[in-house]
Amino acid sequence: PGGRRRGHGGHHPIAAPSPSHRKTGAEAPLPSAPFPIWTPEAGLRGTVIPPLPPSLSLEVLFMAFHPIDLKTWHRREYYLHFTNDVRCTYSLTTRLDITPLQGRRLYPALLWLLTKTVNGLEPFRTAYTPETGLGIYDHMHPSYTVFHKASETFSCIWTPWQASYPAFLQAYEADLAQYAQAACLSPKPGRPGNTFDVSMLPWTDFSGFNINVYDPGMYMLPIFTLGQRSCQDGKATIPLAIQIHHAVCDGYHIAQFLDRLNQAIAAFPG
Repeated sequence: PGGRRRGHGGHHPIAAPSPSHRKTGAEAPLPSAPFPIWTPEAGLRGTVIPPLPPSLSLEVLFMAFHPIDLKTWHRREYYLHFTNDVRCTYSLTTRLDITPLQGRRLYPALLWLLTKTVNGLEPFRTAYTPETGLGIYDHMHPSYTVFHKASETFSCIWTPWQASYPAFLQAYEADLAQYAQAACLSPKPGRPGNTFDVSMLPWTDFSGFNINVYDPGMYMLPIFTLGQRSCQDGKATIPLAIQIHHAVCDGYHIAQFLDRLNQAIAAFPG
């Protein structure tokens, strides 16, 4: 799988959605889903699966996707408004206090913390796929970029999230060892549909960041961009930009996300 990733040339270039995500409703026939979907009824639809950590099974990796019944969904009116009348995504940029992460490997720690927070909030796990329509994943996994200094290009790698940070870090390190030197966009096969994109620009501080994607505008999952770490008066901070679709996530949910993320950073495993 290789969609959903369009780099903009930084250290960890931004990952963006693929044109394969199409509009809902009575429109032209939809193409097949580019990523494997796990449902309790259908199971896993064929893909190449790399070796998994001992603690993970296919059922855990490809967590269930639960279709949403628009007739009864509490966000029906808002979803239809922001997909039919005013189709839009939006972005918000803030600074995170990462002082509790000092002395830790920053990128994997933030990947784990972002995923932990995403997995605690349904709006950030709500997705649209051409094959199954709108629904909610049980859990998500991070897909992130790594930089190739010699060629000034990057690769996208995904690592299964695990509730134990040491277990996730071990899997992350194994993925880097196996795939980080590959001179291609998507060296690790089998990326599941229940992944979201994270990028990092460690050379650049910013106070605003927006992604302009010219497709039908039905990509619902969040996209995160991290920037350069700054230290002042003993406090370390980093910019975080969040791109999300208004059909599934409002400003209130962004505030919820940031509150929980900040709590998780403060309580990061020692």
